[in-house]
This record gives sequence, structure tokens and C-alpha cells, in this order.
Amino acid sequence: MLWGFIGLFLVLGALMSNGGVNIMSECLKTAQSQIGTCEDPPGSNADPGGSIAEYLRAGCWNRGPAPWCAAFVSWCYAQNGIFPNTASAADLRTFAIDFGAWIPHDGSQNIPSGVVPGSYFVMDSHAGIVQSIRSDGGIDTVEGNTGDCVQVVSRVSSCSRIKGFATFTKKTGSSCNG
Repeated sequence: MLWGFIGLFLVLGALMSNGGVNIMSECLKTAQSQIGTCEDPPGSNADPGGSIAEYLRAGCWNRGPAPWCAAFVSWCYAQNGIFPNTASAADLRTFAIDFGAWIPHDGSQNIPSGVVPGSYFVMDSHAGIVQSIRSDGGIDTVEGNTGDCVQVVSRVSSCSRIKGFATFTKKTGSSCNG
């Protein structure tokens, strides 16, 4: 009996070390490490040569300042071996669909099954990373380009603007920057 529990523990541990929860946890840690990064000057969608410029490069955007919420998500994921390569919220959705990671949200339910801390969410023209799922059905998120900074935001999950979430179980894609 003891060996059965030990075997189950080892199998679950192997799955977690190679699987989605661990990858998503690392993406979240990366996002949290950027909290407080802000545009300079405020409202510019830029910080010449700084972190926001790096986010935009990870989103394969090379044309100067631009809205950078999706590029922030791309950068956080790229640091952990998942490469959306976009600065577009709509393209984040397409990337998740293409890799079987998309979890639709109809705006009338609680957080769908399969969403974990570190999953990203997509709205029509905005995206961010789930930090926690609250018992009231809401989510706390880490978002770039919200108030010109990377910051934590509390959202109600039934917000009709959330189109869906992406949860990955393995590393995928390749960098647009070589």
C-alpha cells in the first residue's frame, strides 16, 4: 500500500514538473517580477531602451511605441519557453486555439475549468495573466499597459469583455527574434 502511494506521488510529481501547472506558475512568477514597470514618460507606450521596449520585441513589434498589454504577455511566456510572438490580443487568442490551449468564456459563468494562476486571458483589445482565482468567482490579474504600468487588477469573471483564457501544458513555438 505504501509503495502505491509513493508511486502515485512520483508520477504526479513528474507530471507537474513537466506539465502545465508548473509552466503556468513560472509564467506568473515572471509577470509578478515586472509589477511596477511603467511607461516613461507616462502615456507614451514606451520607456526607451527599457522593459517595455523588450516586451514589444518579444511581441515581434519593431515599429516604435505601441499598446503593449499583449506584448507583455508574450514576453512573460517567452521567458518560459512558450512563444506567442505577438503584440495583439486577438493573435494571443489565435495562438492559444492553434495549440489547443484556448478555454472559452461566455461571460455568464464563473471561471471555466482548466484556468489556473498563470493562464492568460484575452478581451477584444486587452490581455493579462491570471494571478489568482477568488472564491467570489472573480480573478486577480497581472496586466501590462494598465494605467501605463504593469500592475495587479481585480476583475469580475463574468465580465462580458473576457473572451477566454489560455492554459498551456508544454513549451511551444519559437522566438521571432532568433
